[in-house]
Amino acid sequence: MDNLEASIDATVCALLRGDPVAWPASLDARLEERLRDHAAYHGVGPLLVREHSRTMPGDGDSGRSLKDDAAIELVRKHEMVRVLDALARARVTVLVLKGTALAYSIYPAPVLRPRADTDLLIRSGDRDSVARTLETLGYRIPNAVSGELVSYQRGYTLRDRFDIDHVLDVHWRISNAQLFSLALDFDELLSRSIQLPTLGAHARGLSLVDALLLACMHRVHHFHSAYRVENVSTPGRERLIWLYDMHLLVNAMTRGELMAFARRAEERGVRAVCGDGLEAARRCFGTPISEEVMHLLKGPGPCEASAAQLCAGHAGRLLIELRALRRWRDRVALLGEHLFPPPAYMREKYAVSGRAWLPLLYLQRGIRGAWKRLHES
Repeated sequence: MDNLEASIDATVCALLRGDPVAWPASLDARLEERLRDHAAYHGVGPLLVREHSRTMPGDGDSGRSLKDDAAIELVRKHEMVRVLDALARARVTVLVLKGTALAYSIYPAPVLRPRADTDLLIRSGDRDSVARTLETLGYRIPNAVSGELVSYQRGYTLRDRFDIDHVLDVHWRISNAQLFSLALDFDELLSRSIQLPTLGAHARGLSLVDALLLACMHRVHHFHSAYRVENVSTPGRERLIWLYDMHLLVNAMTRGELMAFARRAEERGVRAVCGDGLEAARRCFGTPISEEVMHLLKGPGPCEASAAQLCAGHAGRLLIELRALRRWRDRVALLGEHLFPPPAYMREKYAVSGRAWLPLLYLQRGIRGAWKRLHES
């Protein structure tokens, strides 16, 4: 991060804290553009527009954009209700996760929490029922790497009559990271879940404690994994919207819930990951976290395998993933799924019809992957 980016980061955090920011009388056009790009990347543009549209530089386009986004949000909400109703008729129990669940529970308005997709958690045994149901609704499965270990989710996409894209990520484990994937089980999450009435009769989300645990794990997982920002795949690094999620969650929780969160983090082996996330939120937004809670998260205790996720490079992360699997055959299988995705995936990705090119394509994939890990570690 260069000095200018660090300065912009500090300015955006100050704005979101509600601190006064003195803008120069004449703001360089490139700096103004960079500020807005920065806010868009970090997913906090709508929050800034809502709170500071009168004081931030610009010509009012952002305010108009927020109204357009609100209209799109209504369309997406209607589609989400349609999906959840259809899955309920198919007797599939679903939990709404991450951005969409938070948008409809702890944010003042859903449009203030941008997101590229909606994450749903199901039981593993319901995968086929979900696939059939979503197919009848017009969804298709985009080309993606698949396997029993390399990914615990499947994507579905639909473009509606308004040319609005709806993207669903259907998970049967809480995370694709092996270390986190079994930290929270579907049935225990369901037993503590809460209703999301504004998303229809069948919408349920995680409890505040579980949502904060997932937010902390999700943040660290994406230090290494690409994610989409405005339909562009972006290499993993910090995003302020993840910290703002934590900030709002903490502010919505009681002292008892925060203590339960800290104890559950210790039980599930993610104490260091959660402590790092809350410390980052406190630095940026002044999130009110008691020293009692922080001591439970960051005080002396057993060394956790997940703590290595905070500083590992790509090559190191792969080793962490392999060690998290207990059986050697699963480790070999995971490596194989990384190195040799299904032929259908390779043919579609590289636009070839026959199998003759597959050996060369696999070799090219392996070389590029090794080069990337060497230079990003």
